[in-house]
Amino acid sequence: MLAAHTTERRRSARFLPAFVTYCRAGSGGEGLVWNISVTGLGMLIGFPPEESQTLPIELSNHTTCLCLMAKVAHVRQLEAGDFFVGLRFDKPLGKHEMEHFVKLKEPKLGTCR
Repeated sequence: MLAAHTTERRRSARFLPAFVTYCRAGSGGEGLVWNISVTGLGMLIGFPPEESQTLPIELSNHTTCLCLMAKVAHVRQLEAGDFFVGLRFDKPLGKHEMEHFVKLKEPKLGTCR
């Protein structure tokens, strides 16, 4: 289980990735993206980077690979032994970049044929 958080760290709305999405950190670890916003992400990882470290990351799924810089905002060890890591992007993602990872609009009803 995650440790209880008393304050919200990220001000932007969080989304679940629409597709399996990975984040490869410059420190050598690769994690599964749990949630993403225009300002950062949360991921599960086996070997976390150090807190407050700024590092290059690769955010990728089956269609896209995006290279960014991010700062490690927090690291929490889970009961299972792996870690939940929060990263803050150095620059917010644009709408076009976000669309590669999340479904921003719901499809209109009646569009399936």
